[in-house]
Amino acid sequence: MFKRSSEYNQSDEPDSLQSESGRRTGSALHRVIYFFPFQLILVHIKHNFLLLFLWFLLFSFLFGWMGTKYGMGYLFLYPEYLGEVNFWSFSILGFSIGGFISAFNIYSYIKNGPDFPFIATLERPFHKYSINNFLIPGIYIVSLIVMSVQFQSVNELVDTSDILLNIGGLVFGMLFFLGISVLYFFRVNKNVYKLTGKTDSDFQPDQSSKASEEEPSPRAKKWFERMQKRQSKRSGWRVETYLGKSFRLKLARDCRHYDNELLKKVFLQNHLNASIFEITLFISFLMLGIFREVSAFIIPAGASVILLCTMILMLLSAFRSWFRGWTIPILFVLFLIFNVISGQFNLSNYKNYAYGLDYSKEPVKYELGSPQQHNSSFENITNDEEHGRKILENWKLSTGQEKPYLIVLNSSGGGLRSALWTFSILSHLDSITNNAFYKHVHLATGASGGMIGSAYYRELQLLRENGKLTSDSIRKLGTNVCKDLLNPVALSIATNDFFIRLRNCTDGKYIYKKDRGFTFEHQLNINTSFALDKRLSDYRIPEQTGKIPILVFSPTIANDSRRLIISAQPMSYMCAPFKSDSYQGTIEDVEYLRLLKDHDPLNLKFTSAIRMNATFPYILPQVSLPTHPEITVMDAGIRDNVGTKSSIKFIDAFSDWIAANTKGVIVVQIRDTKMHFERIGSANTNFAERLTSPLKTFYGNFTKVHDYNNDQLLKHFISNAGFPIKVITFELEQEGHEKASLSFHLTELEKQQIKKEIYSSTNQKESRILLKLLNE
Repeated sequence: MFKRSSEYNQSDEPDSLQSESGRRTGSALHRVIYFFPFQLILVHIKHNFLLLFLWFLLFSFLFGWMGTKYGMGYLFLYPEYLGEVNFWSFSILGFSIGGFISAFNIYSYIKNGPDFPFIATLERPFHKYSINNFLIPGIYIVSLIVMSVQFQSVNELVDTSDILLNIGGLVFGMLFFLGISVLYFFRVNKNVYKLTGKTDSDFQPDQSSKASEEEPSPRAKKWFERMQKRQSKRSGWRVETYLGKSFRLKLARDCRHYDNELLKKVFLQNHLNASIFEITLFISFLMLGIFREVSAFIIPAGASVILLCTMILMLLSAFRSWFRGWTIPILFVLFLIFNVISGQFNLSNYKNYAYGLDYSKEPVKYELGSPQQHNSSFENITNDEEHGRKILENWKLSTGQEKPYLIVLNSSGGGLRSALWTFSILSHLDSITNNAFYKHVHLATGASGGMIGSAYYRELQLLRENGKLTSDSIRKLGTNVCKDLLNPVALSIATNDFFIRLRNCTDGKYIYKKDRGFTFEHQLNINTSFALDKRLSDYRIPEQTGKIPILVFSPTIANDSRRLIISAQPMSYMCAPFKSDSYQGTIEDVEYLRLLKDHDPLNLKFTSAIRMNATFPYILPQVSLPTHPEITVMDAGIRDNVGTKSSIKFIDAFSDWIAANTKGVIVVQIRDTKMHFERIGSANTNFAERLTSPLKTFYGNFTKVHDYNNDQLLKHFISNAGFPIKVITFELEQEGHEKASLSFHLTELEKQQIKKEIYSSTNQKESRILLKLLNE
């Protein structure tokens, strides 16, 4: 089983070399326990927490321990590239995994190599180290392949031939990158023999001199053996066996007779070569980010996640090769210094901009009391209400009815899941009412993905009104709203936003930095054939004439949790207290048009308004506005995930007109989850569950608390309104199968499941109620 040779052959690695008699006759158990791959696992557990943490993240995404709600696992099991899942999408994912495995091997070799000095005596030390460092990557690769095959066959119903082709692409990509790294290190890395030009016999102790020496006493022998063991523990981990060429099991050589300084020189030479390789790759990955707007360079999101992990490892291993044991303290000190300097000189404040706004003028003051000054003068409210009544009159004329129902549309947040669900419901309701439904919609509001679907549907309806589209073509174009947005955003995060933002974009006379916010809007325009590539001002006249509903965005101001009311129409009445309230209280809403009236607010790109309303933390950057102090805005769902509050404010402002001119109000709520459900936890909880229960309760019930509060607010408002208010709710129930991901990426199966939910018994019942009301 173990072939031995006492001489080193430069053309081939020795199967085994002379070692002390105790190790030659060592038990099979010792050879298993002190097997090099097993010892490396122990080293990782003891010393390489960061490495294990990154692997833990990748395993967690794969097995659904983390990110299941957001569909993280699908990014690895079924990667999409250029809108398709095929050999090339899997190849790119495999290529990125190969890069991460190489970075993992390089980092651990730099950090742990000196603990195993025997590898410096082997031919191609880094290559042998990588072979023996295969356990964790091997388990991950096998798990990924097995789970991907199962997912493709069961969930996506992919043909066996295509599954084999996809998995072949995955393996091809991994081997391609690993092959590049192997070729590089084969050429540049040296071992102790290549470095000195000597052979193994030159390093053997002089036996004749040993024989002439006086034989030590038994007590001295024992003392020497104990000291040898202690020295061995200090200088390195014990290894009996390892995997050599062609994965053959071999005995580790005894390297105690080698000069320690020479062994260190071997590792230093290997480390420098590894650093050069890593820096070259790191720069190459950053260069990839420069071309992230070119479709061919937009890699699958799963590959971008792995790419980010790879770049982190490469930076750390490069630092490790330079600073060795001082790496962590030095990085910590550098972080503290940068943190202090960045706060004083604003170095780390990468602003994200709302494209179209003028940031060159003096920022508007935003401080305690200023929202009231900008919003709610009696004159502003009176003028805006009069303006709103004129729009209502035009809307009423467009319905062709003397007293129509006024429909207010609410769409919940929830990524592309909500976007597709909202679009599908609107299209379905128009189809069963012969386009009468959308003519009755006067106001549309909501959060995040729901407003993406609502905004796109409204734009297509405007094109239909102008004779550029038919109803059938609108339904077919619905697939555009759920096309992937995550791949380009993830690539931007991995290669640009966390490092240096070099490129600018121009919008008219204004110049902004490019980041994932720009990438998101650009991809949204591509997906929708640039139908939404407009300004806020472009919708002012169509809304005023009643051609299309008024769209109201309400992103959350991160600084004080107020809501920023964004609309093409002046809406100071949305920021005033309810008419029935004698208690004025604080102002929770800020009107966008008046707050930024000197900063070209109507020139705002419509996609920027959509993005501000859908800024999911970290995935999209918070948008900075030209105020002092600077305020940033993020997802509307933080305050109101459905749009109930905005709807009530609007209805309250025009309650007199509605009572006199309509049959009442129909509030159509389109939710991407079920609202009415009970979830009772298990009585038998373990310690960890009890420990994390407060956090789970707080964050897990965040949207539920909003639902309960807004539902009570709506019930109270309905009971006091002087006209009928009906609530029709369409819910994405998804019973009997896994829920669609809360993400900017959907699989084909998820898209089909969402569309089918329209025909659930509950949603069909709501459709019939709505149809009956409109036919009254």
